[in-house]
Amino acid sequence: MGRYAYFEGKFVPIEEANINIQTNSFHYGTAVFEGIRAYWNEEKKQLFGLFFKEHYERMLRNCKILNLQVDKSADELVEITIELLRKCQHREDTYIRPIAYFADLKISPKLIGYKTEIAIYTLPLADYLDLSKGLKDKYDVIKINVDVNIVEPQDDSLDIDKFMEKEVYRMIDSPDKINEVEFILEKEITDENGNKQIVEAKLGEPGA
Repeated sequence: MGRYAYFEGKFVPIEEANINIQTNSFHYGTAVFEGIRAYWNEEKKQLFGLFFKEHYERMLRNCKILNLQVDKSADELVEITIELLRKCQHREDTYIRPIAYFADLKISPKLIGYKTEIAIYTLPLADYLDLSKGLKDKYDVIKINVDVNIVEPQDDSLDIDKFMEKEVYRMIDSPDKINEVEFILEKEITDENGNKQIVEAKLGEPGA
């Protein structure tokens, strides 16, 4: 059985699901996509989708930001995806890529007056990367020092959520590829004699 895609409102052979080089979203990045998984159960001989509806609900919310007006509900997109999987007849773990985009063949970076299309295709896919040999020989390790007194001046504990969000975005700008991060917490303490000193502890260690 050949591979199919859902493209411009219908199911077509994957080879026919092509966009024109003039397509507006191709030039301006005005598209929204999701990455969805379906897992093959050999014993039951069946694919099991992972949070299909939740993925499409999120996708449609994000489409509103770019004014991509998808004419399908999350439930309808789920049904289309199930039918697509039936047509492709995958018998292994499968990746599903829906993408909404402006299909007009026009050069203008605007978010109004364009037609929205949605395309969905699938492909067998286990892991993105081969992790059998690890990544430490290819990636650097970085240390991030955190002043607990600045992050949480009123509390000895560190707000991990706020800290991680801030630091992850900061690391994106790093020129080095990062595989492992060692978080070092710094805290100023005052002993019984009034002397101040900086102590360090790795995240998760006693005193951190």
